[in-house]
Amino acid sequence: MAQRPDTTTTHGPPPPASHAPRSKASSGTADAFTNAVAVLIAVVSIVSAIVAWRASLAQNDAQGLDVRAIQELAQVQQARQGLQALVDQDRRFLARAQEHLLTAKQLRAEADAIRGTDATRADQLDQQAQDEDALARVLGPFFLAASGIVLGENDLIGYDPVYVQRNLEQNNEMMRELRPEETRASAATAHARALDLVGIALLLVVSLFFLTLAEVGRQRPRGWFAAAGGVGAIVGLAALVAVEVFGVTVRL
Repeated sequence: MAQRPDTTTTHGPPPPASHAPRSKASSGTADAFTNAVAVLIAVVSIVSAIVAWRASLAQNDAQGLDVRAIQELAQVQQARQGLQALVDQDRRFLARAQEHLLTAKQLRAEADAIRGTDATRADQLDQQAQDEDALARVLGPFFLAASGIVLGENDLIGYDPVYVQRNLEQNNEMMRELRPEETRASAATAHARALDLVGIALLLVVSLFFLTLAEVGRQRPRGWFAAAGGVGAIVGLAALVAVEVFGVTVRL
């Protein structure tokens, strides 16, 4: 009896399942990550360049304020020395005026003592006393003190050189306008701001380094590098806002 041919089709092992969709999704995620990192690198690069430029300007401002403070201090010292010379001149005239007034006082005392016995001599002494008073008054316009040229207690002319010096400085227009201490404080603030901006620029450079590693590195550590770079960029931007907008010293 003839056998029927076996019509059962023999099948080999099933074909492997296709991984094309998963590979395509993974590739899309990697591309999105790379694009995001590239955009972040571009933004941080631009910001770091701006920060470096601002730091340079701040440093120039600080140096200019340093020079200005030195110039103002020199001008104030020169003006103070000039006023001190006027006070010294006052004191020299003071001694001469005081001598004339004291001589006049002594002559009047002698005249009063002999007026009853020798009126003629007393009148002569009175005239000499008036001459001494006149010589003292001649020196009056050369004084800068507000008090008059008169003898006070202990036969001395009232004159306070410290008060006169301070009064002259307060009334000196140039010394009122110059503020070397304030200029020096402004210079210190500008130096601190420049230092803060340099620190922010360095932080952004470090952030760029980590972001570059995230862009070109292997799959697993890329996320860590991106996170480190992102945190650095956020901290740097926050510090930049604090320094430039609110004037806060960050000391990075």
